[in-house]
Amino acid sequence: LDAGEKANVFRVTAAVLHIGNLEFDEDGQGIAVVKESSKPTLNGIAAMLGLNAADTEKALCYKIISIAGKEEPKGLSVRDASFGRDAWAKAVYSKLFDWIVTRINKCFPFKESQNFIGVLDIAGFEYFQVNSFEQFCIN
Repeated sequence: LDAGEKANVFRVTAAVLHIGNLEFDEDGQGIAVVKESSKPTLNGIAAMLGLNAADTEKALCYKIISIAGKEEPKGLSVRDASFGRDAWAKAVYSKLFDWIVTRINKCFPFKESQNFIGVLDIAGFEYFQVNSFEQFCIN
């Protein structure tokens, strides 16, 4: 990996770790909003991933529904926004992991090779009250 690729891997990994720190509150109508204390985290995540922070918050707290061909935003509950946050982190991490494996496999000097990097995870994700960084790396 060149220096730029390494920096990108670290940047995306950091963003995934920070995504899990986002917390939601409920507005007066039962719609999830990012807690004020999580706004700096949201801004950091958006910067790391090259996203607009306001658009990112909207994507986390609303879904788009189509009624008679017209698209309307519908607010999510805190529970649904939290599920969406976790799914987003998992998806970004999965894409990063797939990219790393593909990039490593490209390092083999042959067009067709019997050698490749593969990963078998028979345990899956474990759920603990507190997950440590080491557990994140294992999974």
